[in-house]
Amino acid sequence: MTDTDAYTRAYYAKNRPQREALARRLDRKPFGARIAAQVWVELMRSRDGEGLIHQAHRDYCGHGLIRTADGAMLCEIQDGHIPGPALATWHDRDAFIGFFARQSDWSCSGWEPREPVMHTDDPWRQSNQRLTRAILASFAVSDSHARHDGGPTTEDVATLRALAAAETDRSPFGDRLAGKVWRELSWCQPGEGVVHRRERDYRGQGLLRTADGVMLCGVENAQAAGPAIAAWQDRDAFVAFLARQSDWSCAGWDAGEPVFALEAPWRYRGQRITRAMLRRFVPFW
Repeated sequence: MTDTDAYTRAYYAKNRPQREALARRLDRKPFGARIAAQVWVELMRSRDGEGLIHQAHRDYCGHGLIRTADGAMLCEIQDGHIPGPALATWHDRDAFIGFFARQSDWSCSGWEPREPVMHTDDPWRQSNQRLTRAILASFAVSDSHARHDGGPTTEDVATLRALAAAETDRSPFGDRLAGKVWRELSWCQPGEGVVHRRERDYRGQGLLRTADGVMLCGVENAQAAGPAIAAWQDRDAFVAFLARQSDWSCAGWDAGEPVFALEAPWRYRGQRITRAMLRRFVPFW
């Protein structure tokens, strides 16, 4: 062992408690099937030898996911573009999704011994430019519509939509939140109300105050666009309607809620009413 090796080992041994303390703070929530499927779809759109490379500098660049001739591989990346030998390979979409759906920031960091593909005892590689939820999400393809530039396929889009629906919250908004939304809307001027963002070219749905109540309508550029989808003049009717809704029903997935239900697949989940949106609108929630 050289003097350099001895120094390096002593250095990592000394700061191991600090490294372990930081590792314990890593998110252990599994990535889930949806984000894993999105990453697979995007990898299949990449050319062979390209894919998810999230660092671009000289020398070691952590882990990446690269398209191969018959699937995808996990490998280390050098100099921001050179894939190393495969650490794991997948030739089947379901196998890839099954593997990454159970991973987390914690397991991908290399600290989890029960995940041998990701695990390492090398302190220099632990938590060093590893895959994370944020990195996968930034690479993942949108599930909103099929594109015409080589992917995703119609089957891929159907799979992504089904996974999105399965992960969407179905718990009702409840009377309390619905009542507070009505109260806040009653204080608005006609034409004002609940919209996701007040910016140019924004399109979505909103709840706006009218001269005699409240309406659900399309919104464009923070203003009502088109006729009312539904309207309420009575507080109790509005609260009863909104209280039974959820992120899932408002997204258009629930055929039992015709006000929100959609047959146009590209509109599912796109800028619709959500619990988070309503809570932002209601002060002091």
